[in-house]
Amino acid sequence: MVVTIIAIIAVLAMTQFGRTETRLQRQNIARELKIYLERARFDSVKRRATNANDMARVVIVSATAFNVTTDMNLNGTIDTADTRFMSLNGRTDARITGNNLIFPIIIRFDQRGQATAVNGNNAEVTPSFTICDADCTIATANASNATVITVTPTGTVAMSNGGETLSNINAPNVSTLAGNNSISNLVYVNSNN
Repeated sequence: MVVTIIAIIAVLAMTQFGRTETRLQRQNIARELKIYLERARFDSVKRRATNANDMARVVIVSATAFNVTTDMNLNGTIDTADTRFMSLNGRTDARITGNNLIFPIIIRFDQRGQATAVNGNNAEVTPSFTICDADCTIATANASNATVITVTPTGTVAMSNGGETLSNINAPNVSTLAGNNSISNLVYVNSNN
Protein backbone atom coordinates (compact mmCIF):
# COMPACT_ATOMS: atom_id res chain seq x y z
CA MET A 1 0.00 0.00 0.00
CA VAL A 2 2.82 2.43 0.92
CA VAL A 3 4.74 1.54 -2.26
CA THR A 4 1.62 2.20 -4.37
CA ILE A 5 1.10 5.63 -2.78
CA ILE A 6 4.77 6.50 -3.30
CA ALA A 7 4.53 5.38 -6.96
CA ILE A 8 1.44 7.54 -7.55
CA ILE A 9 3.11 10.57 -5.97
CA ALA A 10 6.25 9.96 -8.05
CA VAL A 11 4.23 9.78 -11.29
CA LEU A 12 2.41 13.01 -10.43
CA ALA A 13 5.70 14.73 -9.60
CA MET A 14 7.30 13.57 -12.87
CA THR A 15 4.30 14.80 -14.87
CA GLN A 16 4.45 18.19 -13.17
CA PHE A 17 8.21 18.41 -13.72
CA GLY A 18 7.75 17.67 -17.44
CA ARG A 19 5.20 20.48 -17.80
CA THR A 20 7.44 22.89 -15.90
CA GLU A 21 10.42 22.04 -18.11
CA THR A 22 8.34 22.60 -21.26
CA ARG A 23 7.11 25.95 -19.91
CA LEU A 24 10.66 27.06 -19.06
CA GLN A 25 11.95 26.10 -22.52
CA ARG A 26 9.14 28.10 -24.18
CA GLN A 27 9.75 31.13 -21.96
CA ASN A 28 13.50 30.97 -22.68
CA ILE A 29 12.83 30.94 -26.44
CA ALA A 30 10.48 33.94 -26.05
CA ARG A 31 13.06 35.85 -23.98
CA GLU A 32 15.76 35.03 -26.52
CA LEU A 33 13.65 36.39 -29.39
CA LYS A 34 12.81 39.51 -27.36
CA ILE A 35 16.48 40.14 -26.55
CA TYR A 36 17.52 39.74 -30.21
CA LEU A 37 14.81 42.20 -31.28
CA GLU A 38 16.01 44.70 -28.67
CA ARG A 39 19.65 44.22 -29.77
CA ALA A 40 18.69 44.84 -33.38
CA ARG A 41 16.93 48.05 -32.38
CA PHE A 42 19.91 49.25 -30.35
CA ASP A 43 22.32 48.38 -33.17
CA SER A 44 20.39 50.46 -35.73
CA VAL A 45 20.16 53.42 -33.36
CA LYS A 46 23.87 53.20 -32.48
CA ARG A 47 24.91 53.09 -36.15
CA ARG A 48 22.22 55.58 -37.27
CA ALA A 49 20.98 53.24 -39.99
CA THR A 50 18.94 55.06 -42.63
CA ASN A 51 18.50 52.67 -45.55
CA ALA A 52 16.98 49.20 -45.44
CA ASN A 53 20.25 47.38 -46.15
CA ASP A 54 21.99 49.06 -43.20
CA MET A 55 19.16 48.50 -40.73
CA ALA A 56 19.56 45.74 -38.17
CA ARG A 57 16.78 43.21 -38.51
CA VAL A 58 15.19 40.01 -37.30
CA VAL A 59 13.64 37.72 -39.89
CA ILE A 60 11.16 35.11 -38.70
CA VAL A 61 11.89 32.47 -41.34
CA SER A 62 9.45 29.79 -40.20
CA ALA A 63 7.59 28.55 -37.13
CA THR A 64 10.86 27.08 -35.85
CA ALA A 65 13.62 29.43 -37.05
CA PHE A 66 14.66 33.07 -37.25
CA ASN A 67 17.68 35.10 -38.43
CA VAL A 68 19.26 38.01 -36.58
CA THR A 69 21.32 40.56 -38.52
CA THR A 70 23.30 43.11 -36.51
CA ASP A 71 26.78 44.58 -36.76
CA MET A 72 28.32 41.60 -34.94
CA ASN A 73 31.91 42.35 -35.94
CA LEU A 74 31.51 46.02 -34.87
CA ASN A 75 32.90 47.49 -38.08
CA GLY A 76 30.01 49.95 -38.43
CA THR A 77 28.23 48.23 -41.32
CA ILE A 78 26.09 45.17 -41.92
CA ASP A 79 28.10 42.48 -43.72
CA THR A 80 27.02 39.05 -44.97
CA ALA A 81 28.79 37.43 -42.00
CA ASP A 82 26.69 39.50 -39.56
CA THR A 83 23.64 37.22 -39.77
CA ARG A 84 23.05 34.57 -37.14
CA PHE A 85 20.61 31.70 -37.76
CA MET A 86 18.60 30.52 -34.75
CA SER A 87 16.68 27.25 -34.85
CA LEU A 88 14.23 25.93 -32.29
CA ASN A 89 14.51 22.39 -33.64
CA GLY A 90 16.16 20.03 -31.18
CA ARG A 91 15.89 22.58 -28.37
CA THR A 92 12.17 22.62 -27.70
CA ASP A 93 8.80 21.64 -29.09
CA ALA A 94 7.70 25.28 -28.98
CA ARG A 95 6.96 27.10 -32.22
CA ILE A 96 6.28 30.63 -33.43
CA THR A 97 2.65 31.14 -34.41
CA GLY A 98 0.29 34.04 -34.90
CA ASN A 99 -2.79 35.21 -36.72
CA ASN A 100 -2.31 35.13 -40.49
CA LEU A 101 1.48 34.77 -40.37
CA ILE A 102 2.99 34.66 -43.83
CA PHE A 103 6.68 33.79 -43.57
CA PRO A 104 9.22 35.26 -43.81
CA ILE A 105 8.44 38.25 -41.60
CA ILE A 106 11.16 40.89 -41.72
CA ILE A 107 11.37 43.37 -38.83
CA ARG A 108 13.76 46.30 -39.41
CA PHE A 109 14.73 49.11 -37.06
CA ASP A 110 15.74 52.58 -38.28
CA GLN A 111 18.07 55.21 -36.81
CA ARG A 112 15.35 56.34 -34.39
CA GLY A 113 14.65 52.79 -33.21
CA GLN A 114 11.29 52.67 -34.94
CA ALA A 115 10.21 49.34 -36.38
CA THR A 116 8.79 48.44 -39.76
CA ALA A 117 7.76 44.92 -40.62
CA VAL A 118 6.68 43.19 -43.80
CA ASN A 119 5.44 39.66 -44.30
CA GLY A 120 6.12 37.18 -47.10
CA ASN A 121 3.63 39.00 -49.35
CA ASN A 122 5.56 42.28 -48.80
CA ALA A 123 2.60 43.73 -46.88
CA GLU A 124 3.28 45.88 -43.82
CA VAL A 125 2.29 44.23 -40.55
CA THR A 126 2.47 44.98 -36.84
CA PRO A 127 4.49 42.03 -35.61
CA SER A 128 2.95 39.99 -32.84
CA PHE A 129 4.16 36.44 -32.32
CA THR A 130 2.92 33.75 -30.01
CA ILE A 131 5.54 31.30 -28.83
CA CYS A 132 3.37 28.25 -28.28
CA ASP A 133 3.90 24.83 -26.71
CA ALA A 134 3.51 21.89 -29.12
CA ASP A 135 -0.19 21.32 -28.37
CA CYS A 136 -1.15 25.02 -28.35
CA THR A 137 -2.95 27.01 -31.05
CA ILE A 138 -3.80 30.72 -31.23
CA ALA A 139 -7.35 29.88 -30.13
CA THR A 140 -6.14 27.91 -27.08
CA ALA A 141 -3.18 30.11 -26.11
CA ASN A 142 -3.14 31.05 -22.43
CA ALA A 143 -0.67 31.96 -19.70
CA SER A 144 0.32 28.34 -19.09
CA ASN A 145 1.08 27.33 -22.70
CA ALA A 146 2.05 30.49 -24.63
CA THR A 147 4.07 33.71 -24.49
CA VAL A 148 3.40 36.66 -26.80
CA ILE A 149 6.10 38.95 -28.24
CA THR A 150 4.86 42.21 -29.80
CA VAL A 151 6.92 44.88 -31.56
CA THR A 152 5.28 48.31 -31.62
CA PRO A 153 5.82 50.84 -34.44
CA THR A 154 7.97 52.86 -32.02
CA GLY A 155 10.26 49.84 -31.70
CA THR A 156 9.30 48.80 -28.19
CA VAL A 157 9.42 45.05 -27.72
CA ALA A 158 6.83 43.77 -25.24
CA MET A 159 6.44 40.29 -23.80
CA SER A 160 3.19 39.08 -22.24
CA ASN A 161 1.38 35.89 -21.34
CA GLY A 162 -0.56 34.06 -24.01
CA GLY A 163 -4.25 34.89 -24.21
CA GLU A 164 -3.76 38.48 -22.98
CA THR A 165 -5.39 41.17 -25.07
CA LEU A 166 -2.89 43.81 -26.12
CA SER A 167 -3.88 47.41 -26.67
CA ASN A 168 -3.80 48.80 -30.18
CA ILE A 169 -0.57 50.77 -30.65
CA ASN A 170 -0.39 53.21 -33.54
CA ALA A 171 2.67 54.50 -35.35
CA PRO A 172 4.15 57.66 -33.84
CA ASN A 173 3.84 61.08 -35.42
CA VAL A 174 7.28 62.24 -36.49
CA SER A 175 7.94 65.91 -37.06
CA THR A 176 11.00 67.31 -38.77
CA LEU A 177 12.60 70.70 -38.40
CA ALA A 178 14.40 72.61 -41.07
CA GLY A 179 18.13 72.87 -40.47
CA ASN A 180 17.93 76.60 -39.80
CA ASN A 181 15.33 76.36 -37.01
CA SER A 182 16.40 76.94 -33.45
CA ILE A 183 15.86 73.92 -31.26
CA SER A 184 15.86 75.89 -28.02
CA ASN A 185 16.03 79.62 -27.54
CA LEU A 186 17.63 79.00 -24.14
CA VAL A 187 20.84 77.71 -25.72
CA TYR A 188 23.43 80.30 -26.68
CA VAL A 189 26.75 79.55 -28.34
CA ASN A 190 29.47 82.16 -27.84
CA SER A 191 31.88 81.96 -30.77
CA ASN A 192 34.08 84.83 -29.56
CA ASN A 193 36.22 82.67 -27.22
